[in-house]
Order: sequence, then structure tokens, then C-alpha cells
Amino acid sequence: MACKRPAPDGGDAFLTGASPCCKKPRPLFTSIFNYEYLHKLGAGSYGVVYKAHDRRTGETVAVKWVRPRRGLAHGQPADLAAFARERDCLAACRGYPSIVQLRDVAANPSNWDVFIVMEFVGANSLRDFIAGCPFSEGETPVLMRRLLAGVRAMHRAGMAHRDIKPGNILGPAFTLKICDFGMATTVPPPYEPYMVGTLYYNSPEQLTEDGLNGQYDGKAVDMWVAGCVMAELLTGDKRMTAEAALEHRWFTEEADSPAVLSCLAAITS
Repeated sequence: MACKRPAPDGGDAFLTGASPCCKKPRPLFTSIFNYEYLHKLGAGSYGVVYKAHDRRTGETVAVKWVRPRRGLAHGQPADLAAFARERDCLAACRGYPSIVQLRDVAANPSNWDVFIVMEFVGANSLRDFIAGCPFSEGETPVLMRRLLAGVRAMHRAGMAHRDIKPGNILGPAFTLKICDFGMATTVPPPYEPYMVGTLYYNSPEQLTEDGLNGQYDGKAVDMWVAGCVMAELLTGDKRMTAEAALEHRWFTEEADSPAVLSCLAAITS
């Protein structure tokens, strides 16, 4: 029988590196604790997300099911390290409307499975809304103010997301919320000695030798990506291809379009 632990401390017993007391077959996600399975929403870098029903409140929620199985990070499974980061960062950002809200945390002692329960804000991401169809110069500042409010809230809480991108911004258009905090951190640099984030949205300093050794400012990276998202909203295309990023062509590409500059002026006015 799985035991439930309240957020934000849930799962701490499974982050010590000790083996579970017994091994049992992993369950299918049909229901867990107080949450009844509805359907799968998608899979991320280290977990699978399901839409579920909270039997106690009637609320529809999103449950990230983390099933640790990969290599160790700081003496514990890497997926559990990501789980701990996401749990702690979501807890630090409670009450901010531009960030998906934490509802609960639970853990299963028989197999190391851990669960993050969040508010459900829709199955679509900003990536789905863009989908080759740019937003107007009037719409984009509205979205960007919402996004930047979330970024500001994270930074005030002492954390950097490090993987902001359209696919990690959820919800109906104009009520967007930042999600997926598996790469977020509350510690200052230097960071892990390897690349984090998504290549299309990595900042110039992240792909330098120092950056690949963790020597960069995570909060500055978040602001760089916010600019990339703004350009993508206006053009419908990624600001930089992976090949161009690897070739360090940020400073040799043509200047931003008038629409991008106009939107930036509207946001800052």
C-alpha cells in the first residue's frame, strides 16, 4: 500500500539513495491515492503526465508520474533529483498566477515511484497555439506580459527555470502558465557541467566552453529565452535553428524585424 506525504516534503524518503524495502511489479496508472486516472496528457524529459480526478474535491488535476530508472546524480537516481527540484520550485512559487500551481506530492515506498499533482490548465501548450500561425503585434504584448510576470515571480523566489520554451507554457491563449520545472534550480552558479535546456532556445553563453561547465547566469538565460519566445510568437518560427546555434551565429544573423522591435517597445512602455 502506497503512503501519502504532504507537499512540499513528499518524496524525501526516496531521495536518500537507499533501496526500497521490497520490489513489486510497477502498477499501471489507473488510480493513485485520491486521484482517479482519466487519460494520458504527454511525456516529458523524466516523467509521464496524466489527467486525473481528485475524488476529494472534484477538481481535475495533472499528475506527473516519475518512475526513476536512469543513472545517478549526486548519489541518487537522476530522475529523483529532477523530481526534487520541480517539487521545491513549485512550492516556492505558490500563489503566482503565471505559474502552474502545486496541489500535492506523493510517493510509493515499494518501487520509488513519485507523483507531483498540479492544477490542470489544459492540454495545449503555447507551441500548439503558434503552430505556424503568428500572433499579431497587438496580441503578443499581452502574452509576453503574462510570461514575464511568471519569470519575474520565479526570480524573486530565488530560482531559475532554465528550460522555458513554448512547449513548457501551458493553458488557453492569454491565460498562460509556466510549467515543467525539472531543470529549474534554486542554487547559484556554477551549475551542472553539462548542457541543460533545449538547443533551439539555449543562450550564447550556455554553448561556450564555460557554459558547458555550468558557468552562466540561469536568470539571464530565462530572459534570453523570453525574447526568443516573443520572436516566435510574432513570426511563427523558432528564432534560431539548432545548426545556427551550434555555429554561434547569434551575432551574425540579421537584425530583428520591425514587428519584434515594435512589440518590445509595447511591453516596456
